[in-house]
Amino acid sequence: LDVAMEAAVEVNEDECWNSLGIEALRQGNITVVEMAYQRTRNFERLSFLYLMTGNKEKLTKMLRIAENRKDFMSRFHNSLYLGDVGERVKVLEEVGQLSLAYLTAASHGMTEDAERLAKALAEAEVPVPQLRNDSQCLLPPIPLQRTCDASWPLLEVSRGLVHDALQKGIDMVAEEELVDDPNEVKEAMGSDADDIEGDDDFFGDDKDDLDFGDDRKAAPAAGGGGWGDEEEDLDFGMEEANANEEESESGGEMDGDVFVAPSAGVDPSTLWTQNSSLAADHAAAGAFESCMRLLNRQIGIVNYEPLKKNMRDVYLGTRCIIPGMPSVPPMSAVLQREETNSLPATCIKLQALVDRLRVAYAAFSGGRFTDAIAEFRSIMYAIPFLVVKRAEDAEVKELLNICKEYITGLLLELKRKETEDPIRALELAVYFTHCKLQPAHLVLVLNIAMKAAYKQNNYITAASLAQRLLGMPESNLEANRPKRTVAQKVLKKSEQSGRNEHQIDYDASKHFNVGAVAMKPIYQSEKSVKCPFCGTYCRPDQENQACPVCLVAQLGVETLGLIVSS
Repeated sequence: LDVAMEAAVEVNEDECWNSLGIEALRQGNITVVEMAYQRTRNFERLSFLYLMTGNKEKLTKMLRIAENRKDFMSRFHNSLYLGDVGERVKVLEEVGQLSLAYLTAASHGMTEDAERLAKALAEAEVPVPQLRNDSQCLLPPIPLQRTCDASWPLLEVSRGLVHDALQKGIDMVAEEELVDDPNEVKEAMGSDADDIEGDDDFFGDDKDDLDFGDDRKAAPAAGGGGWGDEEEDLDFGMEEANANEEESESGGEMDGDVFVAPSAGVDPSTLWTQNSSLAADHAAAGAFESCMRLLNRQIGIVNYEPLKKNMRDVYLGTRCIIPGMPSVPPMSAVLQREETNSLPATCIKLQALVDRLRVAYAAFSGGRFTDAIAEFRSIMYAIPFLVVKRAEDAEVKELLNICKEYITGLLLELKRKETEDPIRALELAVYFTHCKLQPAHLVLVLNIAMKAAYKQNNYITAASLAQRLLGMPESNLEANRPKRTVAQKVLKKSEQSGRNEHQIDYDASKHFNVGAVAMKPIYQSEKSVKCPFCGTYCRPDQENQACPVCLVAQLGVETLGLIVSS
């Protein structure tokens, strides 16, 4: 640009200055652009340049120049750029636009000018325009950063091999001195020059003696072979060929001025999938296919629809947008766990899931069983996308087991309310008491099952349930005093009767797990299969079915198990 500007100054034509201004604007050289616009007296572009660069001082000068030039449109534009309402009112009034001048003054709170213009409109018998209720002050934005004193930064790049070779050739030609003095030519040619001057036939017309027959042969020019193909007779040995190959491989001696573009770095998302076997890291990288493959291999997931929201949240949670300067697009970045760790920071945290567990407990205590199941399952679906330390593995598995136990118990309770068989309803109520619940919740469940057994005259079962309730410390609380009183009466009456009127599939003396598919007990002596994700039990003939508790895993599949620690 510096060379082009010197040439433009020397030529001093508008076309040259226009071309220079366009190129300087493309490269962000504000100084050269300003000079080009000044030389061509391009006032409109000059004012807009000052507006974009935040140079209000020179914008004020452009307003004065427009006033001296009596260019009303330029004055109005510059007053808009400056936010000078008074100048705009003055321009509109001078050109006879009294209505617009009145609206401008009244909209911007210039009461005195508005009253004066209203009188002028009345004298001219022109109706005074009505103001809009939603009119707003029109002012240009304040530039956050002034760029009028600095051009855009440029990257210095070598011109490359071709330019260096051409420049070297030009320098060699420039070093050769062209001799124009005849004496110097004669001295350079030596004695041959005297022979040429004394030979009259040297430039004789020898073409009269030439024979242009068909059988003529072209004679080679003296001192050279012209454009002959003498190279066909040359023998290039292996030594010279090898030397040429080595020279081509080494690139000659011009290796210091070659610009080598920096190689592109590795995308962090690629590193996440390469360095981690956690489903959360693959979801954060946007590799949802590999994330689903890991979930299938580790915990037997086959239904990914309920997990879609968590995968999307983990992916979006690792991305952040950093706003840049005005007129510059924002930059995107990724969040990492540690400064020295290239793995992503995930948005699903163990403490947040524990807080959501309290909401599920509240729904359980309030009898909103459907809402409670939905809350427990939402916690369960977020667990595979946790990233915790190895010391917290036990807490994660405990949280997963709590969700499984509560969902199983709630499914039993919903089934009990739907069934019309009182004996089957009693079985389901008794099975619910063997789910691992919080003590306060277990008191509620034991109270319901005890009453159901007592109503069906199964006194042995009612007595065992009453003893379990009375043996819990929570039964001594003031809120549970009525339940304790009822349990004492049931126990006393059951001990007097001592019989079960109905035979049910229940043995309180044996430990069992509730099969979630058939909702029947599976004792330790019986074979069973489990859900690889939540650990729900079922019978072997129910293998390969969808787990009724978590709804996402396949029963009976052998896997590595849940992996959430790195």
